[in-house]
Amino acid sequence: MEPYKLLHTLRHPNSVYSATFSPDGKLVASGSLDNTIKIWDAGTGEEKHRLKGHGDGVCGVSFSVDGKTLYSASLDRTIRFWDVPSGAMVASLSGHQNYIECMGMSADGKRLATGGHDNEVRLWNTAGGSSAGVLKGHTEAVYGVALSPDAARVASCGNDGQLILWDAVAQKQSHVLRGHAGPVQCAAFSADGRLLVSGGADETVRLWNPTDGALVATLEGHEQLVKSITLSPDGQQILSGAADGTIRIWDIATRRSLTSQRVHDNSVYSVAFSANGRRVVTGSFDRSLKVWEAGKAPTGK
Repeated sequence: MEPYKLLHTLRHPNSVYSATFSPDGKLVASGSLDNTIKIWDAGTGEEKHRLKGHGDGVCGVSFSVDGKTLYSASLDRTIRFWDVPSGAMVASLSGHQNYIECMGMSADGKRLATGGHDNEVRLWNTAGGSSAGVLKGHTEAVYGVALSPDAARVASCGNDGQLILWDAVAQKQSHVLRGHAGPVQCAAFSADGRLLVSGGADETVRLWNPTDGALVATLEGHEQLVKSITLSPDGQQILSGAADGTIRIWDIATRRSLTSQRVHDNSVYSVAFSANGRRVVTGSFDRSLKVWEAGKAPTGK
């Protein structure tokens, strides 16, 4: 597989904790430990807005389905809603009793999930900004959280080594997935909801069946702990980022690593595809985010 081609290197004065594309792929949002969010033109790399209001580092950013609202989560224990065209803050939500560490959003944009150092996962309705429940089961900080496309399931993982699948409607645990040795750093669902992937301090990427919680495969190749993970929109590849500044692209069908590429000077905290799968954004402890043109998969396989 061809390495990703670098299009833009964009910077914050502190570590970039989260980065994502708008639904139309024209914008990139980045959240940083400098307490700000930046919105960039994905085509030119121009900074369009700098959003200020959080009192601590920003650990999660997600666009609404129509791209008009940006949601952010922060170590300051709040979730904030921003108007993208103007850059104005329109709402602030609170509930966590300690640092928020991670945020995820359902594919329909109706629900957010956050996890933090209070060992809790909290669910939020984007319409009206109301609380939608609290999931308790972790015994240490929650590092990663993901919602299935239909928002019926929540996956959360953390420092306690647990990867928990929750029934979001009943708000109770359905499965505890065991396999990683040590803390589980990140998790993500496939676009069709039939696969859950996770990365951990044991340097592995693991594939799970979210229906019964069965381990499907263990992928080895990273040389340091896996900090971030996502799946391509077509469901054919996994993209994972590690603490040594490398990313790996995995072919789901063959369970093989297609390529490994060093893209940052330090931990890759965030990886995300554009909706059409043609671009990737990575965010890092090295204070940069980078926009890439995705490489082409090998033919004949």
